[in-house]
Amino acid sequence: MIQQIVAPATCAGELAPRCGIYRVHHYAHRLPHMVIILKGDILPACNQCGNRVRFAPWAPAEPVFKDRDFLRAAEGKAAP
Repeated sequence: MIQQIVAPATCAGELAPRCGIYRVHHYAHRLPHMVIILKGDILPACNQCGNRVRFAPWAPAEPVFKDRDFLRAAEGKAAP
């Protein structure tokens, strides 16, 4: 079950506060859609609506290589 995040939207140019799935809200040219963003990424401006784009955290998620069950695979080691 996905646990939805309730947090304020962030703007282009800001750092992503957490890893996860974000809902992207554009200004007057595209319907909202989902993207995956890593913590610390600089949120980009949109080619169409520029800095009016907003990123709302939707669900927490970590990169697979940081998951404890996949650490060995990420290091190039065979699974036991």
